Amino acid sequence: MTLILSQVSKDGIAMAADCAVTERFPPEWDWTLASGAMVPDTIRTGAQKLVPIDAIDAAVSVWGCGTVGTLDCPNAWVPIDKFLRDFAENMVSDGESLEEVGTRLACLVNKRMGDNRDPMGFHLAGYVEQKGRRFPALYHIHRGHRDELPEPLKLYRDWPFESMTKTGKSLDEALAYIDGGGFVWLRNGDFKVYAVFAEYLNCLMNRLQKEMDFICPHYKERRFRDELEARGRYLKVQIETICEFYRLSNRDETIAKPVSWLTISPCGIQDCELVEI
Repeated sequence: MTLILSQVSKDGIAMAADCAVTERFPPEWDWTLASGAMVPDTIRTGAQKLVPIDAIDAAVSVWGCGTVGTLDCPNAWVPIDKFLRDFAENMVSDGESLEEVGTRLACLVNKRMGDNRDPMGFHLAGYVEQKGRRFPALYHIHRGHRDELPEPLKLYRDWPFESMTKTGKSLDEALAYIDGGGFVWLRNGDFKVYAVFAEYLNCLMNRLQKEMDFICPHYKERRFRDELEARGRYLKVQIETICEFYRLSNRDETIAKPVSWLTISPCGIQDCELVEI
């Protein structure tokens, strides 16, 4: 499993991901042990699940998928982090749109997943231009919403376009939300524990700010380049905390360190701290 977080604000885009993936062996292959027992799912750490797409100053992260297949054998065992890095480095060209890249990624993975309909998806983020404005966009590639039957992967343009459709707001109104200090989030993977943690963390930080003038994250030039870097590091710390919670709990360590993170400003990819493989 996994935990990935993506956030859009007036400062730009911040993304973070843990490094654990669950690799399942194809059932039709003979993966039996000497005793006749089947090889259990393997939790592998050290996977780079957040990958920059330098050609278009964007980034993509993955949740819920440890392996994909080959075109000839959809159930073959190809590590998702290796596949994703190769896609980002070798299959994206300058000038392509975020939508074009996301649609192609969904198509490629669908071909490599066969009949597999396990929950999985990708966060895709970068800047787009429309109506003379350049703004951050956060897209999600997944199999459908909770009230829908699992289907092939499809690109959903969550922010701002899907949001505009759902709320009936114009582009200017949607962007005014983040310009005024609002945030847009995507969080996926094994996020239920994180969701409770984040709720109480926000309450704690509000109380600390009110009662003790303790502000976190807080931009200081001595420590960070700008507020966007501070936000990226804050996401990293949150996932690291959940990793430690899992390590000390009765749960399997399906969320693990090290944590990778990056930020994207209007000028391009700004901070990028990846897992050393």
